[in-house]
Amino acid sequence: MKVMKEIFYRIKDENKINNLYLLPILSGALFVLLLYGLSMDFFVYIIIMMIGIIDFNTFLIPDILNYAILFLGVIFSFSAKNIFVAIYLYLTLWIFVRKGKLGKGDQILLAGIGMYFGESVFDIMLISLLIALFYQLKKGKEKVPYGYFVSIGTALYLIINKFYPFSII
Repeated sequence: MKVMKEIFYRIKDENKINNLYLLPILSGALFVLLLYGLSMDFFVYIIIMMIGIIDFNTFLIPDILNYAILFLGVIFSFSAKNIFVAIYLYLTLWIFVRKGKLGKGDQILLAGIGMYFGESVFDIMLISLLIALFYQLKKGKEKVPYGYFVSIGTALYLIINKFYPFSII
């Protein structure tokens, strides 16, 4: 609960969040709702967009949202392959967390997305990484909110994969 209070105070005080964030979330949510109907992909999209906006503004990802993605993956996409992908990602990304290159929230988020999407998470990670690198080069920032770019990569994957099913990796 302390983390959530810190997030809301940080957003409120530093960034003066207003209704400008509401329009992109609602537009994207409506688009995904029209594509997939009232499905789990729709709810995953909403949670991941919330994670992206919070991470962009605070460099923090609330555990409750990460665990919601993990929970949805366990309930609706349960398979040995998805469990393996989630555990593999969690353990592999732990190396980057230990070195300070990636946040713990990003690690849990990617494991949760791996649990929900299976090996498609590697496509999402590649898309996210390319967008994050472009952003970092353009803005010249040393530290980027990777959860934000994972949310963009996931949204792009959900939308594009509906029309053109693909796998990069």
